[in-house]
Amino acid sequence: MNKKRWIAVGIAIVIFMSSIGSNFLSARLSSQTEEAIGQLAGTLIPGTNLQENIQENGDKANRIAVLRVEGTIGSGSSSVLGDASAYNHALFLEQLKAIREDDTVKGIFLIVDSPGGGVYESAEAHDKLLKLKEEKNIPVYVSMQGTAASGGYYIAALADKIYATAETTTGSIGVIMQAVEYAGLLEKLGIQYNTIKSGALKDIGSPDRDMTDQERQLLQVYVDEAYTRFVSVVAEGRSMPVEDVKAIATGMIYSGTQAKEIGLVDEIAYTDDALAAMKTENKLEGAEVFGYATASTPFSDFSWLFGQAVSKMTAPENQVLSELQLLRETFGTSAAPRLMYLYGGE
Repeated sequence: MNKKRWIAVGIAIVIFMSSIGSNFLSARLSSQTEEAIGQLAGTLIPGTNLQENIQENGDKANRIAVLRVEGTIGSGSSSVLGDASAYNHALFLEQLKAIREDDTVKGIFLIVDSPGGGVYESAEAHDKLLKLKEEKNIPVYVSMQGTAASGGYYIAALADKIYATAETTTGSIGVIMQAVEYAGLLEKLGIQYNTIKSGALKDIGSPDRDMTDQERQLLQVYVDEAYTRFVSVVAEGRSMPVEDVKAIATGMIYSGTQAKEIGLVDEIAYTDDALAAMKTENKLEGAEVFGYATASTPFSDFSWLFGQAVSKMTAPENQVLSELQLLRETFGTSAAPRLMYLYGGE
């Protein structure tokens, strides 16, 4: 290896050893230390990866939990170095579980700033939040911020009241399915795929060839089925006839004021005003308002840095091979078309 690679190896080893050391120290923290940290950063919830952060002091027996759906909705977190603004599906579900077990929560205030995302994750978040709302018989209010479109609106549709601002981008009720095709690039590079399959449709949506008419028709049926579910969710949540929802569920986006005119939004107001209205309308004026955060430890992101250092160290020298590897890593395992409740495509 040349000098630069030896330096990269050294840096990676230092980061790796630091990560091991920080994890060892974290494991040895006493319960007294954890309690002290909890008092500084928020109240740690035993048995979870959550801590509560008080946003407004008030009656601790009658509380409002603030939840957030921010960023593209997916199966995990796309956060880098602890970016709390990225949506984390597992964390969102964990928050719902914490609310279910907390008898002091008398209402949920959901802030949505998302273009939507995965069909499965959007549906799961919606269904579990709706079930929680019905089980606990508590109000759910939604405040839409910059964007609450497609899957973001799918989740919001269950609310007792939906607030948006005039500047909010919402709507985009529909389903999109996209597949990358780089057959032309492979041909120019003299690369050919050899596919052995058990049936004609086994590699449906394969990126190395044109999509057939049969495949397109089958995938359209798949999209239409998901669209029907989306329309039903909106119709039920907004108490609107299905045909009325279909008339506006063309994938069109709407401003907050336009959405109010067609029944997708109840009121035009900013987040603080929406929260104040929730308190007044549900006799929760003196309620404590709190949100959730992830209970993390210092240096917990060293493992990510280590991975980045290793990837740089092992990058191919040949530029053409490097670009092909990027294509394979980006599309190789996820090239098959997938359903998305997403505004703007992938």
